[in-house]
Amino acid sequence: MELPKNITQIGEVGRDCKIYVEDYVVSYMKQLNRAAQDKDMAVALYGKREEENGVVYYFVYGAGKLDFLQREVRHLSQAQRQEIDRLRKRYFPELTFTGYRLLDGDMIEGFHICEQDICRYISGYAQFYEKNDAMLAYMLDVREAAQPEQVNQEKYEEVKRRQEERRAAAERPARSASVSEGAPQSARNRESSARNVENMRHMPTSVNLQKMRLTAVGVFALLCLLGIATFRENEIRNKDSQEVGNAGVLATSGGVQKDTLLMEDKLEQALLQENQSMEQSDEPEKESKAPDQAQQGGEPTGETVQEEKSSGESEESQPSAAQTPQDQSSGQTTPSQPPTETKPTSEPETSQAVSGAVAYVIQPGDTLTAISKRQYGTDIRVADICNLNKISNPDDIKQGQVIMLPR
Repeated sequence: MELPKNITQIGEVGRDCKIYVEDYVVSYMKQLNRAAQDKDMAVALYGKREEENGVVYYFVYGAGKLDFLQREVRHLSQAQRQEIDRLRKRYFPELTFTGYRLLDGDMIEGFHICEQDICRYISGYAQFYEKNDAMLAYMLDVREAAQPEQVNQEKYEEVKRRQEERRAAAERPARSASVSEGAPQSARNRESSARNVENMRHMPTSVNLQKMRLTAVGVFALLCLLGIATFRENEIRNKDSQEVGNAGVLATSGGVQKDTLLMEDKLEQALLQENQSMEQSDEPEKESKAPDQAQQGGEPTGETVQEEKSSGESEESQPSAAQTPQDQSSGQTTPSQPPTETKPTSEPETSQAVSGAVAYVIQPGDTLTAISKRQYGTDIRVADICNLNKISNPDDIKQGQVIMLPR
């Protein structure tokens, strides 16, 4: 059995059971986990199970949100199993149900694995990167299906009318009873209220103290509720300010990328101008060397050969210079050698490599494999990114580091 290579270990590694979760599944659970701070949620996990040398391996490739599971259970109910199987048949028919995960806003460090109708919690898992079209299709489908709730105005008006009718029907008996009794009833009410006041005056002091205590407890509870409401409002405001700050950071990183591209264009233009000026300065030198060779009868000397050739070929040019007098004494003329062309500098190639790349700022949690998948749809371009940025270890990257991405 071949295990994934590009992995990120979260938590401790289990001895008898190891869990590998694909990157898209982790990203989807993190999105739901942000919204699960006020209300607990749960997702069903789908994947494959393999066993080797007494160790069980779970490879999770899919996850779906559950509506009938909101707390930890050891045995799933019939309704929960039906919902889990419905999601599997619709989005992940080639996979099997492996377990579930409760989301409450905390960090995801483990999963509930279900075996033989018993669910147990296993901490620690490994996140790996692989092509996962099924999970991507599910995420797109769920995002499109999320529509704002619409209220039927006709039904709302009908319910409101029925409530008004019930309220009017309840008020009619009270009005008829008050009209039939008339003045005697009001006199009785006045007498009863006077008796209540008199009883309150003669009530023992302990009863009054008890009522005062109850009143104080009620006021204290009301103050506690007001404090909790204020605390929640402050938390919401802090979250909004953090989201605004994150948006500012994204905008700043976009501005840095634009400035980097402008600097690359200016550098490319400067290198091209410098290469053109060097080529123009080399042309007069070649023309001045041509007449000198014509005056010498077309026979270049050993010194001329050494100047035209590179430093790596100096050892080869010395024997040719030593053989020239012998050839002249024997009356044999050596054929004239054309001047060697100077090799172009590596600056144009560097400028082309720079102009064909895009600057990217390393974000928290980024890896070269994940960046290659988002940019090119595959992880084959990791080697090209390492060669362009001279990175020997693909895992040795830091947050805020600026790298170049080839096109």
